[in-house]
Amino acid sequence: MRHICLWSQAALTAVLIACSVSVANADTLYWWTTSNSGNWSATSSSTYNHWSSTQGVVGTEAWVNGSDAYFTSATTNGTFYIKTVANESSVEVTNMTFASLGKVTYKFTGTGSTVNLYGDSTITVAGSSSSALDVADFQVALAGASSLTKVGIGKLQLDVANPDFTGTLNMQLGTLVVNNVNALQNSTLNFTNGALSFNTQTAATFGGLSGGKTFALSISGNTVAVALSVGNNNATTTYSGVMSGIGTLTKIGSGKLTLTGANTYTGATTISDGTLALVNNGSIASSASIDVANGATLKVSDVTDGFSLASGQTLKGNGSVVGDVTIASGATLAPGNSIGALTFDSNVTLANGSTTLMEIGASSSDLISVGGALALDGTLKVTDDGTVTYAAGQSWDLFDASSFSGSFSSYDLPTLAAGLSWNTSAVGTTGEISIVPEPTTAVMLLSGLLGLIAYAWRKRK
Repeated sequence: MRHICLWSQAALTAVLIACSVSVANADTLYWWTTSNSGNWSATSSSTYNHWSSTQGVVGTEAWVNGSDAYFTSATTNGTFYIKTVANESSVEVTNMTFASLGKVTYKFTGTGSTVNLYGDSTITVAGSSSSALDVADFQVALAGASSLTKVGIGKLQLDVANPDFTGTLNMQLGTLVVNNVNALQNSTLNFTNGALSFNTQTAATFGGLSGGKTFALSISGNTVAVALSVGNNNATTTYSGVMSGIGTLTKIGSGKLTLTGANTYTGATTISDGTLALVNNGSIASSASIDVANGATLKVSDVTDGFSLASGQTLKGNGSVVGDVTIASGATLAPGNSIGALTFDSNVTLANGSTTLMEIGASSSDLISVGGALALDGTLKVTDDGTVTYAAGQSWDLFDASSFSGSFSSYDLPTLAAGLSWNTSAVGTTGEISIVPEPTTAVMLLSGLLGLIAYAWRKRK
């Protein structure tokens, strides 16, 4: 895309007559040098003029911002270094094509420099076969707010943070190599086709995630976990594919990430901010734990046949859960991170074989707050935070619900001193546990009191 401006000059003052921006296809400039390196700048000089308006001709022309860039070489393998110059003029490009059809790697280098994407852009990285792929390796930052579409069977590799690339990256063909934790920190990856590689990275942050292509949250043959954070641009997106592997998923940002696929990754799921929604057959049933932070939401109200926490999973945190929830046999419900409250807007069923893990303190306790009906079963396990001095008369509210049904089949409670006993009779009505004197102790006290009364009465006689 070229800027087209007409100017006139009168009395040494430039007066704008007309200025327009062409929206037709951008003109194409071809990169062709006789060496394996060169500088890319919008400044015209013999140092930077490696471009030609005719394909196959050694370039002597200057780069024109907004043009399409076509990179090719006379060889079918090797590495070509293209240095973008930081302090000359910023480079603006619409579309880029890498078409050597061989094992050619184009490395874009230059400390502090940026390639600015001009409007909606396409990067085509070619290759003649799966074993002869071109690689576009960006060791400089990309910037732009419009979309970038990757096509061609070759590889696009992002080696640095790209904080100023805020558009959507549409991955349609070939391989995307995310080789920096912040390569897509403010961009939504729309992953519809091709392959995604984290190379050696063990963590990555995406602005957002959409599309339906499967990828693994792991590297090195599924032996090293990848920690993926999604939502940094606060967008609301839907991902219908499957995340597999041994890595973790963290939902960040105020937006909503909706999952509609049956994800199989086995690491933890953390909802730090915003909403993680499971819809239709969407699931994270293999994830070891689901931690809903304060102010964040897990939405499961649109799951087909309802949401059930699977055996081996733990649901915890201080946030909110929307929709009916079943804690299945072998699963654990553990509100709070330390002491805190986990809030449910609908019904909660604690199945036989499930565990409910609660923590109490000297003056507070975990709380499960249920807007609907709470069905009790399984085991209630209570631990303390080390601040409690147990005494008769103490009580803790563990559950709050609009209605209660059922009862726990077993209790695992802290050990009390001699003469004290746990009272769980109100758990199924008010959600409270308390400490009372042991029955034998109470009987002995009553007996002693009656004896004193009888003795006093006889003395009066």
